[in-house]
Amino acid sequence: MNKKVILIAVGLIILGIILDAFSAHALKKLISFEQLQSFKVGTKYHLFHSLAVLIFGINYSKLKLSLTIIALFISGIICFSFSIYFLSIQDLIGVNLNFLGPVTPIGGLLFIFAWILVFFKTMSIKQNFQLK
Repeated sequence: MNKKVILIAVGLIILGIILDAFSAHALKKLISFEQLQSFKVGTKYHLFHSLAVLIFGINYSKLKLSLTIIALFISGIICFSFSIYFLSIQDLIGVNLNFLGPVTPIGGLLFIFAWILVFFKTMSIKQNFQLK
């Protein structure tokens, strides 16, 4: 178990829930349907990958994951989800944030790369299965 990773994951989950509730109640009246749908994609990936970080934090010693993999997930959340959040509300806040457009796919690539590393790390774990 890695306490710091678990605390970061729980903080990200709380933030994801708050942002999803905010989008469902306040934002739906302030932004277009398409912008709201984009925001919701951000919260979905935010929450999904925050749960992954939590699971990996709880099982840290069993899985022998590196902090690099967890950092990739967190970086993916920041790049992917937060760029979507800001792009979705840019009209509302009156600031052109189109420069964030290329950041979103970078976040997606970070997620993919992290999952590939988890796959190969899991494949390399040697376990002794014993029948009792």
